[in-house]
Amino acid sequence: MRIKATDPEGINYNAYLDEELVEFCIEADDEGGWVREAELSEDGFAVTDDDGNVKITKKYGEVRLEKVDA
Repeated sequence: MRIKATDPEGINYNAYLDEELVEFCIEADDEGGWVREAELSEDGFAVTDDDGNVKITKKYGEVRLEKVDA
């Protein structure tokens, strides 16, 4: 299953990568084994490029999607 934070149903899921919650998940695929998340600085702020767009990191591993109550 693939979820996106921008999909109405996507906000009803938490994504875990290697059993750790992905706090700022943008997209996740448990069959493909990857998540895309906002890149954060050491201070916990979103890292942006020169145009002001948030940088996105794609990570691979064991992905678990968990439905949460809305």
